Amino acid sequence: MNAFSADDETQDLPLEIGCGRFPADALELAALARHEREIEIDPELETHLVLCNRCAAAVDKFDEDNAFLGEIAEVASVLRPVSQPEVDDGSPIRGYRLGKELHRGGQGAVYEAEQVATRRACAVKMLLGGRFASEKQRVRFEREVEVVAHLRHPGIVTLYESGLTRSGEPWFAMELVEGERFDEFVRRGALRPRALVELFRQVAEAVAYAHRRGIIHRDLKPGNILVDRDGVPRILDFGKCRREGWREEWREE
Repeated sequence: MNAFSADDETQDLPLEIGCGRFPADALELAALARHEREIEIDPELETHLVLCNRCAAAVDKFDEDNAFLGEIAEVASVLRPVSQPEVDDGSPIRGYRLGKELHRGGQGAVYEAEQVATRRACAVKMLLGGRFASEKQRVRFEREVEVVAHLRHPGIVTLYESGLTRSGEPWFAMELVEGERFDEFVRRGALRPRALVELFRQVAEAVAYAHRRGIIHRDLKPGNILVDRDGVPRILDFGKCRREGWREEWREE
């Protein structure tokens, strides 16, 4: 039989470390004692290490190995993901930190926010009135969530996530567009005719994309179009949209 035994694990290891007078664990303890004053070693071993080059070399080798393992442990502790317990910071939305208010319309208020887990900057829209909002307001808000969640176009703001606040009020997180209102951008930029036409073309293309999916914005105005830092107009606020031909929506082209 070739049964495995504990002796098989050490068959390739040297039987003696150093000169063999002291066991390996005693020499390893001597290596640790170099760095930890609390560890005491046998005075006879301490004297022996001064006279025996082989045992002294073995202690040096143990010391090097321990230092190497310590370096590996230190690197691993840096690379290992640290699981931080969720801290209840009082935010009405679990997992998000809300910042300043960016915009307030007839249906909702939009806040600058950060998704805690990803550290991603975003914008969070919350229904005005919260639990006291009318049924009509809630239906409109939920419709906006459903509509924007299915629209994927570079000229339309992207929705990330939606849900209910701790107190049961609807909200959704969307892409944070850092830019200017459409009219302010045009006035400030003093655009040439060709650039101005291109800007309107991009808006029209995004609107047409929504129309092909049965979505009529119904509140398209300069305040609901932001021009981002790259000069790309982005349409937002679909709170008053109407859905046409809903049974054929979301057909991919």
